[in-house]
Amino acid sequence: MRRQPTLAAPLFSVLLCAALVGCAPSASSGTANAQALQGPLPLGETWVIGGLDQNNNKIEGKVTLTRAPSYRDSDQRWFYGGDTGYALYYEQATGNATFRVWDVSKSGRLVACYVFRPFSADQKSYSGAGLAGTEEEIDAVFAKLSGSGTRLVGGECTLTRS
Repeated sequence: MRRQPTLAAPLFSVLLCAALVGCAPSASSGTANAQALQGPLPLGETWVIGGLDQNNNKIEGKVTLTRAPSYRDSDQRWFYGGDTGYALYYEQATGNATFRVWDVSKSGRLVACYVFRPFSADQKSYSGAGLAGTEEEIDAVFAKLSGSGTRLVGGECTLTRS
């Protein structure tokens, strides 16, 4: 499995995160068996990324979530492994949540769609912020945004599940 981009910390401070009450394991279960956990995102579904990246270039990606999620208490994060990438779902006890899907099938052009709302089983399509590039290029985008008041001009994506 490819190494995850190191975007979680800078982005986490920028995003509004939230929880789906009842999905997260208790604080004492951070080391629980991943096979026993059921997170908010359904396994086996394919997520298709389309839209534009931070430079208004076309992005495309597709990830099927194939592995049971793991949960990390320290940052209230669900991690789902997939065939060509992964999904991350961040929660907070306030009832808000964000999630993102990463297609990492091409190391020279990672593709991600960040959704700034919770997952809903009834919803098939989400709008979000699109990013693409090498890990270093994407890390540089977050470094530039972190605390600077700078905003991205491009980067609108759609994430559709089937």
